[in-house]
Amino acid sequence: MQLFKKEFKLQPWALFFLFITSFVVLLTTLSYQWIQEGYQIEKSAPITTKYQLRSIPDEVDYYTKSVVDELQQEIVTSQHSATANQPTQKNWRLLLRKLIKTYQSRDYRQVNTLIDEAASRKDNYTEGNLMTLLVITRFISRYYQLHLTKMTESHVNATPRIALFTDLLPYIAAYFTGNSHFYLVGEESHIWVILLVVLFTTLIAANVATREKRHQTETFEEVLPVNQEWIFAIRILLTWLLVNLFLLLSLFISIELLHLLTGLPIGQLNDGRVVVINSQPQFLTYLQHLLKIFFYLNLWFVYLISLAILIGNFTKSWLVTSFLLMLNFFAGQLGLLSLLPQTLRQILPANYTDFNAMLFRSGVYGALTNQHLIKVFGGWFIVIVLLLIMSKTSKRHKYYP
Repeated sequence: MQLFKKEFKLQPWALFFLFITSFVVLLTTLSYQWIQEGYQIEKSAPITTKYQLRSIPDEVDYYTKSVVDELQQEIVTSQHSATANQPTQKNWRLLLRKLIKTYQSRDYRQVNTLIDEAASRKDNYTEGNLMTLLVITRFISRYYQLHLTKMTESHVNATPRIALFTDLLPYIAAYFTGNSHFYLVGEESHIWVILLVVLFTTLIAANVATREKRHQTETFEEVLPVNQEWIFAIRILLTWLLVNLFLLLSLFISIELLHLLTGLPIGQLNDGRVVVINSQPQFLTYLQHLLKIFFYLNLWFVYLISLAILIGNFTKSWLVTSFLLMLNFFAGQLGLLSLLPQTLRQILPANYTDFNAMLFRSGVYGALTNQHLIKVFGGWFIVIVLLLIMSKTSKRHKYYP
């Protein structure tokens, strides 16, 4: 416990607070900018002229009222059509009235249920009716029925259109990895956010790993009557826990800050989008999306922190250590991996830095499994720990031959 307290006290807290500040500023700025751009586009090209979009928080009511107006207009159109008395048109108008009532009561889960049921009972309506319904509700998707079914099962009280453009979680999920499947976000956003996380992780890990050499307390630590493996374990575990804690805290602060700045609802973690993973359509919730990205990041956190401690045994320069860690992460982007055969690249952590492609199993990651990732990173972690033990054992023999 005393060793744990000592390590906690000596953590580079200035870097941690700089990390949380930089992350919050970057993610909040990117998301807020895109929300503002979307708002300006909607304001300049409104979907209805009856209601004026005055501010960002008005978007939920704006979309709801515009849909209700179009549904009411569709009832009038059906009543004056030549086929107004046919059973399909009567069923159609009954459905529209139910939808108007549920939209007005803001029962969006029931809206999804009604549309899902209508799509399943195609004999009750014409193909034109169903297409019109999807156009009015602003939800034309190849997998719309799977999406609506999953949203209904998950008890999400939001329509796909309203949730996508008025909730904050789609923006956060998109900008956290540049995932255009959730929203139209450029990959450069993904690069900056992930770069920031990796950069501060390497700086923090390098600082912790070289601290004893820089403060010239390494010799004292080596002769302490404490198991060296226990020191490694505490150092790696504590740094890993704090990096995760500050990352989660940064994410939470960014969401709350965006909520205060825009007045938009945060959204629901069980909401999500239908995405194609390994050529198969799947409903991926925002919670699942964020957990998968955190899984990839944590594989790298453990690897970088343990590697930093190993490198710190041979140099007291935290800049050299940081450079070597960053080189590990960006070896693929620098083209260094292309010099190696494919079989060797598959067992190197540097081959697994494109989180977006890994998540959707696209390109060279088509056959990738989480078990394979655990084997790769776990194997290297074991190798690093063994090298650490061997290094410390050889140094200890210098003092106790």
